[in-house]
Amino acid sequence: APPDGTLVVSLAPLLEWSEAVDPNPDDQVSYTVLYDTDPALATPDSLLPTTELSTPFTGPLAFGESYYWRVRAKDAVNNWSDWSSPWAAGQ
Repeated sequence: APPDGTLVVSLAPLLEWSEAVDPNPDDQVSYTVLYDTDPALATPDSLLPTTELSTPFTGPLAFGESYYWRVRAKDAVNNWSDWSSPWAAGQ
């Protein structure tokens, strides 16, 4: 990620996370990222799913705003992980 609470000086920071562990090593895992300006992520937007362990944060971002985001994994048979704890980044 940027580390939690980081001041970001880009409108397209790279979000990164750790690899999910799937009990079936042959399953391809994809990740979904939600983000919001609300720390509770009550009405989040989402980024396109990815199989990578990072994605550029390309949503409509504004300087001077704080953003919160979380990620979860889905395996090949549609089993979802829990959501990660939210991370925060400010501009």
